[in-house]
Amino acid sequence: MILTPSELPSNGLDPKSESILLDGLGYQDLLTYSHEYESARTPLKKFLVDYEWIKKKVSNWKSINLMDLDAIILMWKVATVSETNEFSVVKKCPVCGHEQELNLTLEQLSTFVPTQFHLSGTVTLSGTEYEYRCPQLADFEEVVTRVIRSGRVKDIEILKLISMFPRFRDRPNEMEALVINAKVSDIQALKLLAEVFFNDKITIKTRCANCKQGDWSMRVASLIDAPFLSLVLSNPTAQNKVILEQVR
Repeated sequence: MILTPSELPSNGLDPKSESILLDGLGYQDLLTYSHEYESARTPLKKFLVDYEWIKKKVSNWKSINLMDLDAIILMWKVATVSETNEFSVVKKCPVCGHEQELNLTLEQLSTFVPTQFHLSGTVTLSGTEYEYRCPQLADFEEVVTRVIRSGRVKDIEILKLISMFPRFRDRPNEMEALVINAKVSDIQALKLLAEVFFNDKITIKTRCANCKQGDWSMRVASLIDAPFLSLVLSNPTAQNKVILEQVR
């Protein structure tokens, strides 16, 4: 699968973005990935597993804009479990916990609607104006390396927001603390930035078979969190490819 920047959430607004080749995993890699993903115990650690695999499997990953990363992770997972844009997952109802199979297509996911905003600007935090820019992964990588080492960041949104500030390169501790310790109006400003550029939650129009509640919300990158199960569910006719001879 070849993806052009205009097919992603940033809609080609980053002039440094390039088209990328995205292929699904082979059997050996899928076993390794599944073990790493299932062993990660927090959403942040699972996100970092996905991020590291994108780095391994996309040769020009540094040109990807951070705004597009979650969409690319999901497309990569779909390419692994399905030969089309249709795929199936099993999810727990957020209300009653009942597990239910969901049959989905990429076109259903509203997160793929392109942004209507520029990728850079200014924001005032603690009385000081800061430049922000939605970075490419080349710059995000430096933030990940430094911030994860410090151990203070526990949330994906915080990690992404810190990377929005070019000043981090010169003053990493200051910018990390500015985001982590934000209060009141500063929190509102940061949440606005996160909603515009990293709105990685999707709403799936469905209804629980048990409690009848509907419209489930979940993170895009975590939509396929059991790849082998999704592989089986998305390809129900696979059994027709195997002829088992019985011993007489």
